[in-house]
Amino acid sequence: MKVILTSDWHLREKTPISRTGSFWNDMWEKVHFISKLQKKYNCSVIHAGDLFDHWKPSPRLLSYTIGYLPDQFYTLYGNHDLPQHNLELKEMTGIYTLQQAGVLKVLSGCHWDREPNEQDIIVFGNTRFLVWHKFVYKPGKVETWQADIGTNAVRILRKYKDLADVIVTGDNHQSFFVKFGDKLLVNPGSMMRLTSQQKDFQPQVFLYDLETKEIELIPLPIRQDVWVQDIRHPIKQDMDVQAFISGLQGEFKSDLDYANNLRVYFAANKIPKRVQDYIWKTFN
Repeated sequence: MKVILTSDWHLREKTPISRTGSFWNDMWEKVHFISKLQKKYNCSVIHAGDLFDHWKPSPRLLSYTIGYLPDQFYTLYGNHDLPQHNLELKEMTGIYTLQQAGVLKVLSGCHWDREPNEQDIIVFGNTRFLVWHKFVYKPGKVETWQADIGTNAVRILRKYKDLADVIVTGDNHQSFFVKFGDKLLVNPGSMMRLTSQQKDFQPQVFLYDLETKEIELIPLPIRQDVWVQDIRHPIKQDMDVQAFISGLQGEFKSDLDYANNLRVYFAANKIPKRVQDYIWKTFN
């Protein structure tokens, strides 16, 4: 008995400005790879949020998702999956549509900006899983922006050691797992390489054995030479927005993920929630 652990697929139609080639084909190749893996083991797929890059996917993107999505697929709402990052607006989203169509199952709780409780636990075999769209980083040297918006993985494991045996987190596009005693935290990372900073990143899924408690890393297929050599892309409007966000604060990491940059700025400058909500409304 096994389960596949994955996160942050960010399904989208638009090719990231730092990439060339057929991003669309590469994306579905990876989804198809995971679907074949699911069929091989006849197991559940646990996805920790941000299935779509935007909460309102096009009919074309929804149609392809219905055709390619693995069976026994469980997910929750990440920040990109929600308009204004607001769970109360979930009925407006692509994930809600797929749930209503019976294409996937949405987990009960611990979506973006939520804290976990016992009702959020999902059990496979005799293993209790907590799936959480929360930015968690691996212990060790981290950059300031990560510490500003995230939480140390060991701290999470200690805090919720009595609640779950395995914690699966999303939002951080890096890939890692951390053990604390007999507890395990898995951060699968992003399915696609979305920025030039991920040029050397190897996307992967984790295969967890419910009987032996062993975890296996399975690399996803990637293509070489898909990066634009000069990141100064002719899409001037996007770059102007990026420059504006980068200039809002003295120094912080900028990676062409506008939503993430805003969150860094909010955390570093303690922006009131009502102001954040207004900005997210405009942003979406």
